[in-house]
Amino acid sequence: MQPKFVEKEDIKIVGMVCNTTMKNEKHKQDCQELWREFMPKMIQIKNKVNKDVAYGICIEDKKDPDDFIYVAGVEVESFKDIPKGMIIKTIPASKYAIFTHKGIVDQIGKSWNYIFSEWLPKSGIELNKNGLYFEYYDRRYREGASSETDIYIPIR
Repeated sequence: MQPKFVEKEDIKIVGMVCNTTMKNEKHKQDCQELWREFMPKMIQIKNKVNKDVAYGICIEDKKDPDDFIYVAGVEVESFKDIPKGMIIKTIPASKYAIFTHKGIVDQIGKSWNYIFSEWLPKSGIELNKNGLYFEYYDRRYREGASSETDIYIPIR
């Protein structure tokens, strides 16, 4: 897996959130549950930038490295008319290394593991600590082995 590099401006996101943990792989169930709840409610979000794109944002918990906040959301033009029960989040502008995970989404953890345990230490590239990690789901995402999902890693 070799990354592409891009620079992105701020991205405004409206979505739903859950607190989860890597312990006992609880995040897999929590994130799947969040997407099941969020998907039918996406239609309520006005001023979407692209109806065929969704974001899965990972926000680290500074107290426990196993814990994180996960946001399932879509990009919007503005934060007007936010549906009840949803949150707003801005992904800050950053340079990104983009990796494409190929295969079923249940195995995306292997791609994340490769990025942080193999690629990053060997790359000499520094993380942007003010940025956010996110998964980018577009028309290439589908159920099954032919699925593709991009993983954005904020870098300096």
